[in-house]
Amino acid sequence: MADSMILFGYNSQGERIRKFAAGVATLYTMHGKLLTHLTRGSDSMHFYYDANSRPAMVDYNGEHFTYLHNLQGDVVGLVDSANSIVVEYKYDAWGKLLSTTGME
Repeated sequence: MADSMILFGYNSQGERIRKFAAGVATLYTMHGKLLTHLTRGSDSMHFYYDANSRPAMVDYNGEHFTYLHNLQGDVVGLVDSANSIVVEYKYDAWGKLLSTTGME
């Protein structure tokens, strides 16, 4: 039963800043309403945004990935530093996610 327990921690603004589940701690760093850093176990992600607060780039354990957007602003993919598409997202006409291909 204890293995299925999930604990959350929040800051004074009511934003989640930590999660503990299955023996793994996840820590969140926010800048306003934007997630800027996430640490889960030994994995680390730092998020960068453009002037319109859209995701622009993520650094995942020292590897850099750039977000691709469609005209509606949806994230449709991620490319690595070699400019290869590593993740693709497909949406229906109303913006509902239909599929994800590539790394998780």
